Amino acid sequence: MLGEYLVKETSPIQKDEFVRRLKIWRQLSKANTVGDLTIQQGRSNLLVVLEGSNNIWYVHSDTKREAVNHFLNHRGNQWKKAIGPKGSIVLTNNEDGTYIEGFYVYLKP
Repeated sequence: MLGEYLVKETSPIQKDEFVRRLKIWRQLSKANTVGDLTIQQGRSNLLVVLEGSNNIWYVHSDTKREAVNHFLNHRGNQWKKAIGPKGSIVLTNNEDGTYIEGFYVYLKP
């Protein structure tokens, strides 16, 4: 973390490390988004997350605090693919497989 935000990183991190970083960010930051939108555009990739050997997820800077809270509160649930804004495939851990509003974590095409 740098100040209130997660630091942009191009090297992939594992699923457990992603969850760990979100937990730290939630605890130490009061920011509304995981990335600093004054430096990066909202749709820019902040982190790259590996889920096993099959899925690569891009975490966007504009991912919202409320969405991170929801994701972390359900972190024991299985990761699933959901249809997100504009028909893109996004990460969810809702049991019913629905999109988490404001959780901008996209599957690598």
